[in-house]
Amino acid sequence: MAYLEVPVWTPLFLLRRRLRQSVELAVAHVQNRASYATVLDVGCGTMPYKSLILNGIDNTSYEGADIIINEAIRYQIDPDRQLIPDVPDGYADLVVTFETLEHVAQTHAFLAELGRVCKPGGYLILTVPFMFEYHPCPGDFYRFTKEGLHRLATQHGFTVELVQPTASELDSLLVVVQLSVSRRFGYVFTKPLFLVLNTLALASGRLFRPDKEHVVFNMNYLLIARKAL
Repeated sequence: MAYLEVPVWTPLFLLRRRLRQSVELAVAHVQNRASYATVLDVGCGTMPYKSLILNGIDNTSYEGADIIINEAIRYQIDPDRQLIPDVPDGYADLVVTFETLEHVAQTHAFLAELGRVCKPGGYLILTVPFMFEYHPCPGDFYRFTKEGLHRLATQHGFTVELVQPTASELDSLLVVVQLSVSRRFGYVFTKPLFLVLNTLALASGRLFRPDKEHVVFNMNYLLIARKAL
């Protein structure tokens, strides 16, 4: 959870906070409609979202897949073919992939593989940056709009139930500004400024609920989709 809980005076505070809230929303959405005994986190890294996904759920297996495996990551992704060869068809009730799709050159192959490993009737939760800095890991290939994500998911056997921004325009603009300022002036002297800006953004978000249907400048998108039976 440390990945999501960064200090309020840091440039990524609002981004990580809104991501956490969006994943909590997605988990509640899925839990209200289905149960899941097996979760596959694709592009899992250190699995920072695991505790959110498993919150309040017992007897659920949570497995990770990534290009590089270790003791905590069970399945290895073939980066050339975007396949997870050791995962059988229809393996997971819930497939999740967070902040990964922009790093995948072959997006259609990747979505097809997510569809393959997801059980019929199972769910996909996906987040992806939209208005964010270039961050190769090892590559940074794409940014996706709401319509682009919807089309990509439906082309690979999913019925989209929700696509929405994770944050308000104010949050998104503040993150971009803070990242730019911190790159130029460093993180030490900017802490007081970022503390004030992020605190005001939190207060604004509580007082004025943003209408996410009309957000134009957006950090990230959240997609929730269900695989056809």
